[in-house]
Amino acid sequence: MKKWLSVILAAVLALALCACNGASGDSGDPSPEDGLQSGDSGTVEFTGPSDGITDTSFGEPSGRKDLSAQEFAPGEQIDNLFYKRATNPDDNTPAYLVTDTDGNDEYLPMGKTVIYVDENLNDAAYYERVPLEYKLNGETVQDYQYQLTTSAYSGSSDITAQAEPAQDAGMNPGSAD
Repeated sequence: MKKWLSVILAAVLALALCACNGASGDSGDPSPEDGLQSGDSGTVEFTGPSDGITDTSFGEPSGRKDLSAQEFAPGEQIDNLFYKRATNPDDNTPAYLVTDTDGNDEYLPMGKTVIYVDENLNDAAYYERVPLEYKLNGETVQDYQYQLTTSAYSGSSDITAQAEPAQDAGMNPGSAD
């Protein structure tokens, strides 16, 4: 019965989507302002800011900083123990908040950070700053990228203990009091 109900619901939703066919006023035709261009073959190709980027090269990573696990407030979303999504207070841009082993907070800009997950790291993380050079429409651009490497597993750390407040021993129904 549940299978038939889900099939009927899926069919109704598909028909409703077909019936709407851009009811928001969008004709579905790409406009030049959208960065879409129609080719001779009738296919639509995306042209964006990556067009014209050539000769990309990365330098040697520098400034490796080992990271400490973050502290999370009750109910706070946890993506990983070693970083949080945040906003850099200096320039109000999206960033990853990390804390080095000396307790110093650092905001890594999201637009310049690549996150790698390493199964061989045991409850650890670090980041490095990597110089980047490329040509954009023939002009050489020098920039940088942060490479944030974190463990795939939390190891001995208990994520729920960091994200939820501790219960009083007297209030815990399973306590031996």
